[in-house]
Amino acid sequence: MIPQKAAIIKSKCHNLAHLEGPIPIPDVASVVGLMVSAFEGVQYAPLFHRSLENDKTYALKNNGWDLEGKMTLSPLAKQDLSWWITNVDQLPKAITPKPSDLTHMTDSSLKRWGGVIEGTSSVAGGRWSHQESQLHINLLELKAIHLALQALCNHMRNRHIKILCDNTTAVSYIRNMGGTKSCSCNDITREIFMWCIDRELTLSISHLPGKLNTEADKASREFHSSNTEWSLDQTAFNELKSKLGEPDIDMFAARLNHKTTHYIAWRPDPGAVAIDAFTIDSSHYNLIIVFLRLVSSSKSFSSYKRAKQQPS
Repeated sequence: MIPQKAAIIKSKCHNLAHLEGPIPIPDVASVVGLMVSAFEGVQYAPLFHRSLENDKTYALKNNGWDLEGKMTLSPLAKQDLSWWITNVDQLPKAITPKPSDLTHMTDSSLKRWGGVIEGTSSVAGGRWSHQESQLHINLLELKAIHLALQALCNHMRNRHIKILCDNTTAVSYIRNMGGTKSCSCNDITREIFMWCIDRELTLSISHLPGKLNTEADKASREFHSSNTEWSLDQTAFNELKSKLGEPDIDMFAARLNHKTTHYIAWRPDPGAVAIDAFTIDSSHYNLIIVFLRLVSSSKSFSSYKRAKQQPS
């Protein structure tokens, strides 16, 4: 990005962000055009122009596609204008992207999601909630990417992760850092990239035909047992809280059944603070939940028996 062009974009974004009252749609369209022209020079430029683009499109629809109409900016659009003012000359886009450090294959069915890091034993997967299972498969595929990254890559920093996915819509949204056809798909794409940016992770994606995406497909369709999704009855839990206080952590939980903000899962999980409660020192917690979900895995049950047999 040449300094003169960066200065123009900064000035236009600053002026637009400080306009009072309804804004002429052409003024917004002009700034959107400048942002698009910077795609090849500014890292994450497509991601931080979507809110303004979508606000403009929404306003045009409401104004009967009258280009002389006026509009207001959403809080997110104003936030993204600030991003441009701060970063347009600070985040140059590399001409040649660096090679990927790992390949992450993901997949989703209407009942489960799955993710596998290629060439390793790192596998994650889980059920969709009833509400999630009603969503369009395109959105579920994007959510699967997000959950798989959270479950298997949360500890990583400054890495380039290549995603392989068999859903062309998900591939398009990740590759373009969003889109305008589906607000829901655009929103989850933004969440994915913001999560990666916080960890200095670079994301790229390629389409993998479904017949080749066997490992992630297996993780997204293989059910272990509904027993693993049991949890303490909410009424009973509330009664215990009223008598004992708020627990610090749920020791045996998962994404869909944890009772506290912090929980430990028995296998890689998007929201867990740790994996395998039997390996965790719980002495620094004041109050914990120890509700053993039934497990169908003989390995997990054997681990439980060994832990119980160890001398205190």
